[in-house]
Amino acid sequence: MSKDALHIHIGLIVFFATTALVQKGRITGKDLVPVFAMALIIEILDLQDDRLSLGHMRFPASAHDIFNAVVWPCLIVILARVKAIFKP
Repeated sequence: MSKDALHIHIGLIVFFATTALVQKGRITGKDLVPVFAMALIIEILDLQDDRLSLGHMRFPASAHDIFNAVVWPCLIVILARVKAIFKP
């Protein structure tokens, strides 16, 4: 599995676990907090690894990884909110 796919899968797993366990199946913006926290923690570790192994930090790569981890959970929250607004 590619690194990009791994970030996407981990972001979705954290999001759905939060939704199922904490929010009891309700999708809210609060579900994004653990996803962002997880993405930031992983990228801090990746930046440290880059600094030690490469001698510099790759900030654009980290931004790309954070985007991959949070994009689908954010879209799911937006779609759930739009559906709730237009619900008859």
